[in-house]
Amino acid sequence: MFEFLLPFCTLFKEFHKKTIGNISLLFAISTIPLIGTIGIALDFGSSYRASSKMQNALDNAILITAAALKDGKTKNEAKQDAAKFMAQHASADYPNYTHNITLTQNNTKITGTASANLDTILLGVFGIKQLQVNVKSDAVLGTAANLEIALVLDTTASMHGDKIVALQNATKHFVNEMIPGTPNSNVKIALVPFNRHINIGENNRYEEGIFVPNDFQTTENECRVEYEINNQCTEQIAKTWFCENTSASNVCHSYETVCTGEGNQINVCTPRNKNVFWTGCVAFRPNQLNIVDDKYSEYPVQAVMDSNYGRCIASPIVRLTDNKEEIFNISDNLVAEGTTYIPGGLVWGWRLLSDAKPFSDGAPKSASVQKSIVLMSDGANESKILPRSDSATQFNINQEIYSPIDGSTNFTDTNNDTAALCQNIKDDDVRIDTISFDFNDQDAINMLKACAGNGGTHYHVSKIEDLVPTFDAISSSFGSIRLTE
Repeated sequence: MFEFLLPFCTLFKEFHKKTIGNISLLFAISTIPLIGTIGIALDFGSSYRASSKMQNALDNAILITAAALKDGKTKNEAKQDAAKFMAQHASADYPNYTHNITLTQNNTKITGTASANLDTILLGVFGIKQLQVNVKSDAVLGTAANLEIALVLDTTASMHGDKIVALQNATKHFVNEMIPGTPNSNVKIALVPFNRHINIGENNRYEEGIFVPNDFQTTENECRVEYEINNQCTEQIAKTWFCENTSASNVCHSYETVCTGEGNQINVCTPRNKNVFWTGCVAFRPNQLNIVDDKYSEYPVQAVMDSNYGRCIASPIVRLTDNKEEIFNISDNLVAEGTTYIPGGLVWGWRLLSDAKPFSDGAPKSASVQKSIVLMSDGANESKILPRSDSATQFNINQEIYSPIDGSTNFTDTNNDTAALCQNIKDDDVRIDTISFDFNDQDAINMLKACAGNGGTHYHVSKIEDLVPTFDAISSSFGSIRLTE
């Protein structure tokens, strides 16, 4: 290690051979700064190597602490795991080392420090017996102490077949990653399947901020088109077919009355009973209220009523829960029906994360809570909202109901609402990850890409088999551990 000092050793031997005092004195004086310079380089080089080695040990100890916390260990248990690692990787080289690991109150940031005193080799000549090495390491966990996620999932007709199966599998992977074992109150997940309708579930009928009228029965006329008989008929027109018996095939004849024409068209109506009831679907609020999360007292979310002659088909939402079986009961049975109305899914994802009505399941906003939306759609908006003409009179409330309709080719208003809603959600400090799944409409892809933010990412998935790994990547991003210093 000290081979570079050999020439100086030879020089010293020559020095001892000298007999002339002045030369000896001058030589000795001239070597003092040279030895000091060499000593500084040697000892500080050793200090640098020690610092790098200890920094590496401390970084790993911090990551071990973070991983232990993520696995559910207590602060003390996590610190003990780190201490064991430091004892194995630092004490042998630096027996007098010390270290300390501290955690923020919500366990989202871990800070570690370590120090050791190194004996010097040549600096001791100048009275410097030891050099102190100090290192520091910080890490943040990708999740806050509490994590609330709303999965907003496109379940329109275009998701039929292999795509809906892939979505079911991806959802299950994601939930199992985020809630690996028994319910964990630190992580809660909500599910929002959407097409052009949202089904909030019949059990939420009486929540504040939701208006659902009582079920009722009414009588209405059922009408059909028929034609008058014009009485221009011929009789006994032969109708021929083959008859079979045991011996031979015979031609058999029959006669019937056949009309040669039809008379006037008439509407024939008969009364029928109509049962009107609610199966969980809701409409959307007018005048830009559908892109904000307030004013529910003045403008409640209103029901879309069904009947025995027509129903809203949409899979129900799941409110925030840490019980993954509640989620699987719905996600394993998702129905692919209807057309796409992205703002409907987004606004309900936002509502489910909120601590205010119509649902109040979310925790109040704080540094210890991370709220996130994962939005997946397999296409562009295909619906726009218009007033329902029967709403105000039927429900006896001074508010029109707006429901998405199809049949239009201009969805500029819907796309503008989507963009504005995404921004409002991000302004509320909610992270948004977006997935464009198996479609090539570049404008729609760009819309979803622009929607992502606050630490979230846009993912474009062009193959069905890549949907599960994409959801896995998002789940991993929530649990990532990053060294910051």
